[in-house]
Amino acid sequence: MHIKEIKLLARDLLFFATGTADVAPADLSVDEWLYPLDWTYQLDREKDYFEPKDSVGIPLLTFRGTLGDQYLISRITGYALAHWNRWRMTGDSLNREGFLRTVEHFPVASAGRHAHNFPHAGMPTGWISCISQGEAASVFARAYVATGRREHIERALEAITPLTIPVDGGGLQSRLPDGRPFLEEYPGTIYRHVLNGCLYALLGIHDVIRASPEPKQEHQLLFRALVDSVGQNLPAWDIDGWSTYDYPFDTQPVRNANTMTYQVLQGTLLNYLGSVSGDKRLRAAGQRWLANSRRLPFRLRALRDKLRYRFAFKW
Repeated sequence: MHIKEIKLLARDLLFFATGTADVAPADLSVDEWLYPLDWTYQLDREKDYFEPKDSVGIPLLTFRGTLGDQYLISRITGYALAHWNRWRMTGDSLNREGFLRTVEHFPVASAGRHAHNFPHAGMPTGWISCISQGEAASVFARAYVATGRREHIERALEAITPLTIPVDGGGLQSRLPDGRPFLEEYPGTIYRHVLNGCLYALLGIHDVIRASPEPKQEHQLLFRALVDSVGQNLPAWDIDGWSTYDYPFDTQPVRNANTMTYQVLQGTLLNYLGSVSGDKRLRAAGQRWLANSRRLPFRLRALRDKLRYRFAFKW
């Protein structure tokens, strides 16, 4: 077992034992435009979460071997949204500057595709993900709210485009076994129908709709269709009250039960999306998963299932 795997296992044990997680819901009563997942605490530990950085202060991710330092879109969006939430909660101008600087120097996207310049999980260089597209849309929608600059909402709209295109056409939209639509975090890989990625993308679509001066009907219809799809299929990502990472398939001998962090993350996003869409299925599931994350018997059973998965797949 490698050092990284040992650290992941140790973190799993600590979080399951204490009921803590590496994520928290934002207090939306303070500001309705806060990002629902609050990552401001990561700014207090920038060395752990956002180092190294490039010459203008944009976070990088260091890979082993020849890849070196690379831009990871979700790390950059996390940095921007952490600054956004802290600015909106405290009024600190330095956080406003941090958010807008990150937006200004955000990696250039071609036709709205926020591509990664390194291979990953069997995907070749240039791969895109619904999570990075959705988070980028959320960042640029908030930049438009803050500045009123048309270019920002245009970039947010562009980020949504790959979410409307099928995977076999170079986009990120797929179909669940029942034929309903879904958005892929890792298109074409063994990580099929990853729930948290689709939820991030749904949040991005919602942010673009509510920020746009003239919301597009196609985006509203897509949002409703995806909400209904997730709501109809939620039991597939549930193991006796605990969430799973991806959709079950016949060749998977052990289900991938979520860690505490992903349990809280998915519960928070479902609760929020259920509230803004009016879908009771999403809100009920989110509240159930959040409640069960605070219950020791559920955590112990989930820890057992997670250990089974870790050892079965050596990860």
